[in-house]
Formats: sequence, C-alpha cells, structure tokens
Amino acid sequence: MSNSIPDENKRPIRSYVIRSGRLTDSQRKAIENYWESYVVEFNNESLDPNKLFEKPQRLTVEIGFGMGDSLLEMAKQSPNQNFLGIEVHQPGVGKLLNGIVENKLTNIKLICHDAREILENGLPDNCIDRLLLFFPDPWHKKRHNKRRLVQPEFIELLLKKLNKAARASFRHRLASLC
Repeated sequence: MSNSIPDENKRPIRSYVIRSGRLTDSQRKAIENYWESYVVEFNNESLDPNKLFEKPQRLTVEIGFGMGDSLLEMAKQSPNQNFLGIEVHQPGVGKLLNGIVENKLTNIKLICHDAREILENGLPDNCIDRLLLFFPDPWHKKRHNKRRLVQPEFIELLLKKLNKAARASFRHRLASLC
C-alpha cells in the first residue's frame, strides 16, 4: 500500500496563508462597493496591462502590499505611473480600496490572487517597469523553506516579466548584494 497522494489530489504549496482576519465594516463596504471598479478578476488568462488602466504608463507591480499604505502613497505621488497591487489578504484589499476612492486615483488596480499564478499566466513578458516585493519570506523556520516565495525558479519568472531596463537594474542590485 502506497502512502503517496495521487497527483490530482495534491494541493500546490502556497507561499502565503490566507489569514481569516476580520473585516471592519468599512473594509467590507469598500469590497462590496468598489471591487468591480478597482479589482481585476483573474481567471488564469492573459491580462493586458495597458487595458487595465485609463492610460498606458510605466507599470509598477507590488506583490504582497499588506494593508496597502505604501502602495497608496506611491500611487498618489506618481500619477504618471500605473500601479498593480497583488494581495490575498482581504482586510488589506478593503482598506486600500477605501484609500483609492478617497483619493480619486485612476492609476491603481488590484488583484486578489496568488502572485505566482498571475506572473506565470496573467502578465506578459517584459511588461513590468518596477517590481516591489517587501518582506517576501516571513517563514523563518527551515521546515518552511518550501513556502518561500523567493526561490531560483521564482526569480527566473520575475526576470522574464521585467522589461529590459528593469532586468538590468535588478541584476545590478543583485550583484551588489553578493
């Protein structure tokens, strides 16, 4: 008798855990009222970043924006750039939606889905001008290595999505760390 799980029953290892954090009334209302306007539904189909926004501009992607404070501030300060935030934590999405509406921003969209799948299937190669990934590996124990987002395969995937200038900058920064 084999102890292995059949492939069709294996769940992919996620680099995140969806916390069942409570939504405040404000966050819940924001999700109900503004989701369709600012959150891009992802169905494993290719997305055209230029069609997501009112006007095509340089694209900054932030993976794991948390409660969205820094992403909101960047979008406010740089109206000549587009921002795509990827996050699975619904309270953070709700809070950021409130900020987007309050500031009447048109240069920011959100995706509430797994970043790896979005990069693999949703975003075309060479489309990202700047990538932000703060605090990517909160898994401090060795047994959680499999959950770490930043691994060689993921870096290769990121490099394909960055445009030529962003790729060169990334490689330069990486070299300076080694």
